[in-house]
Amino acid sequence: MREKYFNFQINSSFIVKISKNYQIFLIVLFAFLSVNNSVAQTAGPNNAGIGTNTIGTGTISWSNPNYILADDTSYSTSILTLGQSTQYLQGTNYGFAIPAGVVINGIAVSILRQSNASSISDGRVQLVKNGIIVGNNYGTAAIWSTTMTTENYGSPTDLWGTTWTATDINNANFGIVLSAVASANEIASVDYMQITIYYTPAPTITSFTPTNSCIGTATSVVLTGNNFNGATAVNFNVLAASYTVNSNSQITAVLPATATTGPITVTTPSGTTASLTDFTVTPNNTISLSSAAGTNAQTKCISIPITDIIYTTTGATGATFSGLPAGVSGSFNSNTVTITGSPSVYGTFNYTVNLTGGCGTVNAAGTITITPNANIASVTGTTPLCIGATAT
Repeated sequence: MREKYFNFQINSSFIVKISKNYQIFLIVLFAFLSVNNSVAQTAGPNNAGIGTNTIGTGTISWSNPNYILADDTSYSTSILTLGQSTQYLQGTNYGFAIPAGVVINGIAVSILRQSNASSISDGRVQLVKNGIIVGNNYGTAAIWSTTMTTENYGSPTDLWGTTWTATDINNANFGIVLSAVASANEIASVDYMQITIYYTPAPTITSFTPTNSCIGTATSVVLTGNNFNGATAVNFNVLAASYTVNSNSQITAVLPATATTGPITVTTPSGTTASLTDFTVTPNNTISLSSAAGTNAQTKCISIPITDIIYTTTGATGATFSGLPAGVSGSFNSNTVTITGSPSVYGTFNYTVNLTGGCGTVNAAGTITITPNANIASVTGTTPLCIGATAT
């Protein structure tokens, strides 16, 4: 039975080699650290779905390149003589389904390989983006083991000298190439070339409460979702808000004073997400005189009907009235305020209309002046008077 080793690379010059028995422990440990210290996630390790021999820097081809598709005892091999190097053994079609909008943090590659003696080393180990070899060459001069050994390249924070998106990773032509160099007559054997992707998911907003508020109220809005850690901005319909990240799944934001109705967005280093529904910002009520100018400052004789005073409103659901003379009353119907009636007392009456419901403290004021009827105690004399003459 072959023995596998796991090379844990701490940096470019320090590698710890441990037996496979400890791999599960390390995986659990790294998962624990990841959950407790970041929101990074992992996809893989995945095996290639297609193995091919492609033209490379060398001249010696690989036989059975499709044997790299699984961890088994079937190997792709290349027979080399002194000074020869192989063409590329290429793995693609890794079957990743990384969510859109994530940030790719790192790519790790594990290659299980051996030589039948001690004179084969890496020629090239490079990633393939959309069918093109890109980035850093991580091939090393270290001699391959004569037993099947897993060699690791890259890390959870290594992008191999280039940039990556979820689309790049999910592309069927994403993969890895390997070439080998011999300093003697050797057989290079490769079992698999696995790839693991490390990424930080984009944030998502699943709900928020409350779902509406009056303008200018500095309402606290609690957002619920995922991947909020490290948030750099929260906006209400593009207007920046102050906020506190309570946890990876909750943010409390304060509605900006001049916010308007629109989506809420959260931005993290992994991207920006918008709420599926709008946060509704209700403007303050309004009231404006719609009857003739001056009707809100009129003078009438007692018992004579006033000219109706009419206001048009928005937002309100009702109104209260104060200061009206007896015999005069106000009503609210379908966003219209009407003041009407025949005063039964005289004097100067400063009235106020206060809107109810909706948002804000909004009112209108006016004055109704009622004069008394003339009081004639008696008329004496028999002298005829012409029309328009003054009686004395």
